[in-house]
Amino acid sequence: MEKSPRPDPSDPVRVLYLVYYGFEKTVIESQVITPASKLSGLGVAVHLLFLEDFTDWVLLRWRKKRRSLRGLPATFLPRIPRNFLYGNTLMTGLVIFATSLCRGRLVVHARGFQGAESVLPIKKLCPAVRIICDARGIESEEYDLHVRFCRKRPPNPIETSWKRRLESVERDAISRADAIFSVSRPMKDFFAKRDGIGSGEKWHYVPCAVDVSSFELALSRRDQMRETHGMRDRKVILYSGSLTSWQTPQQLLKIIQAYRKIDASVFFLGLTTENLLLKRLLVEAGLKSEDFLITRTDLEGMANWLTCGDIGLLIREDNVVNRYACPTKFAEYLASGLHVLSTPAVLDVARIIRDEKVGTIAEAIEPAESELKESLRSAAGRGRIERSVAVARKYLDWSIYLPEIADCYRFLAKGD
Repeated sequence: MEKSPRPDPSDPVRVLYLVYYGFEKTVIESQVITPASKLSGLGVAVHLLFLEDFTDWVLLRWRKKRRSLRGLPATFLPRIPRNFLYGNTLMTGLVIFATSLCRGRLVVHARGFQGAESVLPIKKLCPAVRIICDARGIESEEYDLHVRFCRKRPPNPIETSWKRRLESVERDAISRADAIFSVSRPMKDFFAKRDGIGSGEKWHYVPCAVDVSSFELALSRRDQMRETHGMRDRKVILYSGSLTSWQTPQQLLKIIQAYRKIDASVFFLGLTTENLLLKRLLVEAGLKSEDFLITRTDLEGMANWLTCGDIGLLIREDNVVNRYACPTKFAEYLASGLHVLSTPAVLDVARIIRDEKVGTIAEAIEPAESELKESLRSAAGRGRIERSVAVARKYLDWSIYLPEIADCYRFLAKGD
């Protein structure tokens, strides 16, 4: 793609960043606010538009979220389920004109396929609009998996119809958007095989990255944190994330029990919003209170806890959703200096682990004893923390991808 010249800071590229599913705190702070804040130094002015759950919006819960925006301009509006009667399209169009962002070319960075598809009609009415489809995952397959796990049954005819509609949304967004950001390198191949539309120069690889330098202070405090919380001289196995069914919470317990059979000094550290549930599961599994710690934290405190660990768990089943995903926790684990125990399900994760030797690949979601022993040996090896952090900088630091993102914005905003 042709690169446009570096901009005059007094005349920044103007971008409307549409966050279609609202302010999900654990994701948005690292994946939207951090890069948007840094882009201002590259001559890009980002205005955030959050479409919030209708109930949350009516109850004004978005006001508290606004405090986390680091001064970025933002608008919060209610999200109309499934863009009924083009409600989300109309509201987004009004924001574009009401904020006077549509002077010359306007770049709309739409997070998710449904977000991108919802603004395509605006592009038809306003030729100056250019749209980026930020493909965070294969939404039709995510919906199918959600139904099967949460409702414990295959999709019924109505749900199957919606899945087909989501597949159409994905095809439409990829075909008509001006650029595609993909969190996974293999995702393009998936759509090329399914729909014949995955190829082309408009695809850009933009994984779930982190600001690696923000973990440096936490790493300097690692020994003190471990001492304070009873983890000194313990091998700390860490899990960060939710306990939804597809995160295999029961398998998590089996892995912890298996580690403790190998080494009774193993300590489990869990970081989750469902801390009471995880505590109950651990007690039922026979762990004593002195052998685990479960807590919840915000993004600022996350690094302090993550750096206490030795091994980070990233166990996923092999399915379409996981295959083309990019878990933010992988970048966070590496930036925290952890050795990663992972299954080969997430293709990009498995590739980095194998190429860079920063983890152990368990060939099944129930790792063999030999795989667990290998992970313990590797995590205890000299230079493990420095090696993992170096790999995070090499592959998953925002500093790698922000210049290309800014160049893409400038290219689309430049005009014919």
